[in-house]
Amino acid sequence: MQKKVANGEIRYPYHTYCILRWFFEEEFDSEPVLHSARVTLQKENNLLEARDYAVAILGDFGDYSDLEHIELVYSEELRPQSKAVFAYAVRNFEPRHRGNFYDRINTSSELVKLAVECAKRDS
Repeated sequence: MQKKVANGEIRYPYHTYCILRWFFEEEFDSEPVLHSARVTLQKENNLLEARDYAVAILGDFGDYSDLEHIELVYSEELRPQSKAVFAYAVRNFEPRHRGNFYDRINTSSELVKLAVECAKRDS
């Protein structure tokens, strides 16, 4: 199933969202799941919610290159809900890198500010 998501073989974007949510909720951390999340994060035609779950998966199980990609996508994000997901998702990365990310993001949104506070508490 991971390969189908990564190869874009899932017919409807909502199904991609459901599969990624399932991967996240069941805490699958295999390389094919990470690859599926990376591909989903790169595609622009996916549901925003699917992309948010991809970020959550990469935040929990990804590596430093994933943090860099999350930060790049964050800089283009407009919705405070997704920005909050991104901010909370990076809580498990190395404190120095995570802190640098938090220093660079705009926390004027109450939702993003709360996500950063919760991430610091839960890290």
